[in-house]
Amino acid sequence: MKIAFVTAECAAFIKIGGLADVAAALPATLRAAGHDVRVFLPYYTQAARNLAQAWDTQRFVAVAYRDTVYHCGIYHHVTPDGLDIYFVRYDELFGRAGVYGSGDADYPDNLLRFAVFQQAVLEIFLMDDWFPDVLHLNDWHTAALPAYLPVYAARDARYAAIRTVFTIHNLAYQGIFAAREFSMLNLPEEYATPAWFEHFGGVNCMKCALLHADLLTTVSPTYAQEIQTADGGCGFDGILRTRHADLSGILNGIDAAVWNPATDTRIPARYDAANIRAKAYCKKMLRARLGLEPRATTPLCGFIARLTEQKGVDVLLAALDSIVAAGAQVAVLGTGNPQYEQALRDKAAWHAGAVSFTAAFDEELSHAIEAGADIFLMPSRFEPCGLNQMYSLAYGTLPVVHRTGGLADTVVDTTLLTLDNETATGFVFDTPTAEAMLHAVHRALTLYHDDRVTWRALRRRAMGQDLAWPARAQEYLAVYQVLCSRRTKH
Repeated sequence: MKIAFVTAECAAFIKIGGLADVAAALPATLRAAGHDVRVFLPYYTQAARNLAQAWDTQRFVAVAYRDTVYHCGIYHHVTPDGLDIYFVRYDELFGRAGVYGSGDADYPDNLLRFAVFQQAVLEIFLMDDWFPDVLHLNDWHTAALPAYLPVYAARDARYAAIRTVFTIHNLAYQGIFAAREFSMLNLPEEYATPAWFEHFGGVNCMKCALLHADLLTTVSPTYAQEIQTADGGCGFDGILRTRHADLSGILNGIDAAVWNPATDTRIPARYDAANIRAKAYCKKMLRARLGLEPRATTPLCGFIARLTEQKGVDVLLAALDSIVAAGAQVAVLGTGNPQYEQALRDKAAWHAGAVSFTAAFDEELSHAIEAGADIFLMPSRFEPCGLNQMYSLAYGTLPVVHRTGGLADTVVDTTLLTLDNETATGFVFDTPTAEAMLHAVHRALTLYHDDRVTWRALRRRAMGQDLAWPARAQEYLAVYQVLCSRRTKH
């Protein structure tokens, strides 16, 4: 099967969130299963890492607008495991210090930037005489492709045979722009209607894909249900209920080549479920690195996230004094809202030696926290899938999570019943409040101090979960196969 995976991010090159991890791991897993997979993303000249790996093929595609032609360079990279990655380069659009914006502000020309990118991808298909069976789209940055395909099919009938899957990584980010910006899409005026992009007087990119992609997926079964409700649907619950038969919830996986404490070179010492003693050394070294007091019997909690309301940073801040008073230390890593950053700095200063805060995006430190912490805190108000709770499970760091989205699907609460049937893997609370989270944290701390045998059993069970991509990739392949078996498009 020929699969084109179109994304705004891909780990090892550019990463803002979990989409990047998916874009690196899922296509690689599909290729390992024998499929012809190509990944397409923008060439972020200043913002990206490791772009030296991509070599300039001296090829260009032209994306023609009424008054302008964008001559986009096509760069190519083949990963060590043979995955083809194609970069679309146009420095006036993508040669910036940020990916989506600067500070808290989005770039004002984001609609144009990703419109040109999507059209360039379709031009590459024609230039290479390579037309995919499945075009896999991800979030709003690629959501206009179902509208471009019929326009391009008027030039070449092979575009009409392409089937589309659209994955919703986070429904809250929809690509909303003013109506006057519709021309940036370079589409005929008939697409500026409620049947395609028009939404409450503006342009909504995600609406196009929700209505016109052949099949829809999202990143956990629970989130697939939540987005069909008024509370979780972000205004699109009606459309999603209408398309419920076309919507699948498939959990993300983790890349076991990157997130595996037995082989992870970013942590001070390696360990596994059978021999976990080195985790204590990772904890000792993490404390030394972060300036936390070396208390042998004190549990250490980790928190890694974008500092936004969605991630429950306000919940963490409200609970932090009580967590410390209960006898735990807390290591926080993340950037985001400046007010949250300052509040965390203040907490770290007030609780010197017990609380650390690092305002950075630091991949190495995130590995160190997962390996060195005993407990991982995720009070997210909503979480389509979440990856850190899965990393935590893999590293034997028991997660404390709000029961939502993928957190509900991956963490089994520790109760008398789940202890008895040996399914417990963490601690779950039902409302995103400081009080509810504190109750779950206290349950975890009590078990940590009072029943080390059970704690160790939970840790081993957490580390024994199959969280890797191969099983998830099979679910995506099943979606692709259903799609390719259809004779007519949606």
